[in-house]
Amino acid sequence: MPVPRPASRRLVLGSALAGVAGTTACSLDSLDPSPDDPTYTPTTSPTGEGSDEVDPDDPTEPAEPSADEALTLRVRRAVARTEATTAAAVRRHPALAGDLGPLTDLHRAHLRELGGPVRGAAAPEPPGGRRAARAGAVRAEARLQRTLLAAATEAESGPLALLLATMAASVAQHREVL
Repeated sequence: MPVPRPASRRLVLGSALAGVAGTTACSLDSLDPSPDDPTYTPTTSPTGEGSDEVDPDDPTEPAEPSADEALTLRVRRAVARTEATTAAAVRRHPALAGDLGPLTDLHRAHLRELGGPVRGAAAPEPPGGRRAARAGAVRAEARLQRTLLAAATEAESGPLALLLATMAASVAQHREVL
């Protein structure tokens, strides 16, 4: 009797991404209650009184970020920290550019997709030796991949969840060749 082969990392990750994509493909409109629903409670009156909405033109009302906006900012910070870590390792050890350079480029592209870089994402100086600097960058990539996967499940928006899951898959593919 043949022994079954263990599942590859790519197969497991691909299956996880397919699951995330499948769960985010549902229509969010179907989740909105209709006025006929007995549990429906409108948040605004027809006259606008008692509205929970923030008027963007009223300077006295601070705009509070949505859950997805706050999540996106956290993810941008994590991506920026990881990009700074890989870039610092390459600056200190130019021989790592072949391995880590594509990751730095990847993180910059992800930051553009998420709304641009964030300030204050400086990474600590990498360890002195080339192996230690590379290992630190690899650990940072693993942390980022976990952060992206967790954020994909936390996202309220289907498109954002799919984007974050895709970014996690991209980081995983790059990590596979490190």
